[in-house]
Amino acid sequence: MAKVYVALCEDRHIDPVIHVFTLPERAIDYCKRWTKENALHPDDIEEYELTDDMRAGGWIYAATYSGEGDHVTAMEMELDPVGEIGLDNAL
Repeated sequence: MAKVYVALCEDRHIDPVIHVFTLPERAIDYCKRWTKENALHPDDIEEYELTDDMRAGGWIYAATYSGEGDHVTAMEMELDPVGEIGLDNAL
C-alpha cells in the first residue's frame, strides 16, 4: 500500500485545514510554517515530544501554537488498493 503524509491544522476560528503530501518532510514543514504564520507570538509555539503510542498511531509531528489549543499534526497514513485513505491510524 502507498503511504501518504497528512498535515492537519486545527484552529478554533476556522474549519480544519488538511493537506496531503507524498513525503513526510513536506507535511512536517507545512505544519511548522502554519504555526509560525498563525501564532500570535513565537513563544506560543510548543512542539510535542512524541510518545511511542503517538508514533505507533502514525504521528510524525505535533505542535500547539496558542494557549487555547490551536494545533497542528502530521501523520503517516496508507492508501488502500482503491485509493481511499485508511483512517485507522487517525483514530
